Amino acid sequence: MTTTELIHGDCREIMRTLPTASAACVVTDGPYEYELMGQSWDRDSAVFEPDTWREMRRVVSPGGYVAAFGGPRTWHHLALAIEQGGLRIVTTLAWIYSDGNCTNRDTQLKTGFEPIVLAQVPAPGSLKRAVAEHGTGHLQIDDCRLPYMDDEDLRLTLQKNPGKTDTFTSGVYGVDRPQQRVNPAGRHPANVVIDERVGEALGRDARFFLCPKASPKERNAGLSLAAGIPKNSHTCVKPVALLEWLTRLICPVGGLVLDPFAGSASGGCGAVLAGRRYLGIEQDDLYVQTGLLRLAYWAAEAERRFAACAS
Repeated sequence: MTTTELIHGDCREIMRTLPTASAACVVTDGPYEYELMGQSWDRDSAVFEPDTWREMRRVVSPGGYVAAFGGPRTWHHLALAIEQGGLRIVTTLAWIYSDGNCTNRDTQLKTGFEPIVLAQVPAPGSLKRAVAEHGTGHLQIDDCRLPYMDDEDLRLTLQKNPGKTDTFTSGVYGVDRPQQRVNPAGRHPANVVIDERVGEALGRDARFFLCPKASPKERNAGLSLAAGIPKNSHTCVKPVALLEWLTRLICPVGGLVLDPFAGSASGGCGAVLAGRRYLGIEQDDLYVQTGLLRLAYWAAEAERRFAACAS
């Protein structure tokens, strides 16, 4: 069974007690500093402090990745803090959805995407050495390939990208560039995630991981009046499927996922479905209790899925 732990406390203090290079990656959704609806958890946090990310750099193994959600209005502060904390920005993923909201229709646009900063802990020597010593340094691409829609889709893709030579020359990309080869197992994952409605609008050419927002049923799975918490009170619950996909992408099998801003532990729910270990830190006691109930539910769901695959 995948091990999970959710600790009540300030991540800045808890991380100082963790061993160096003890985590394989970070998947986290910290406060956006919007002061959302007056919520205290969404302001005065450690998320924009470089020292917070510097400590994560110490705890994560060399070559390990960090995936951090941000808000469209403030994610530049997040990216800067991550970079000043000594991590290397790899790219930014965009989670695009069709049912965003707008808090002030006179001064703002409706939110239609959320950025996810993907960064990497520098690896002394080489990434090859980091992979050999820690298992970290490469993305788990094969675990996250996007399946072709059908045989015709694969045939057309092969026709467009025959990959007959090892290198190619381009006026844009230069000379002797590696030739992109088609992998029949699936498409290489992109830095864009979309929901079903966006996918329907794109039609047959949709080539991105599809994931809608978390439904009320998903948000509250595992909670009950009998358990003392009938409803998830966290305002910004991310979909478990998206967190599972991110975990599969950046965490090697058997690795530990660190989540310094755990909230109601959606990251942990995704980690157990991906078969990875999880350590979450959250300073709000109600969210910790909510998260523990949700983790128990999704751990049981992971066991059910595993049993179904094995039968």
